[in-house]
Amino acid sequence: MPRLNKYIASTGICSRRKADELILAGRVRVNDQKVELLGFHVREKDKVYIDGKLVKPQKLDYYKFYKPAGYITTADDEKNRKTIYDLIPEELHHLKPVGRLDKDSTGLIILTNDGEFINEMTHPSIKVPKVYLVHIDGRFTAENAEKMLNGIVIETDSGEKNSLCRNSSDRSQLKKLGNTGCSLSGN
Repeated sequence: MPRLNKYIASTGICSRRKADELILAGRVRVNDQKVELLGFHVREKDKVYIDGKLVKPQKLDYYKFYKPAGYITTADDEKNRKTIYDLIPEELHHLKPVGRLDKDSTGLIILTNDGEFINEMTHPSIKVPKVYLVHIDGRFTAENAEKMLNGIVIETDSGEKNSLCRNSSDRSQLKKLGNTGCSLSGN
């Protein structure tokens, strides 16, 4: 039996925190009884109403999306840049990305309406490992590595590792394994 705030959040109307606010404001009824107890548990046969409207948990959807370069991972952009939502059908615009990729990055993003899953995958305290591959035009040499490390600041958590994975005559690939993204900025 889920708690009432979790049940309300599963309808897609709001987060658990906002659901708590609705409950405390007296706007929630279960089986026509006003409920203002935050720890209240909803049974399978219960009917939950917010402001008199019956609400039900939404079906959870999960989509794999390969983000191409040139698009940002957001629904709205104040600078009018292209977003991933320009590429997906309108009926999927209610889905949220699990994490983000920079504009010039490509890769797999999961789109979902499961807020709990998004939190479990992205909250810093959970530390879900992620792998980042960086392709570099040309051959990546020790001299390049020294220049790169002297020219940028890499902010990482402890436990993250950076290593050269593949080095061919025309292209190099760096692999970064860690729990958080890597923030790069010039010195």
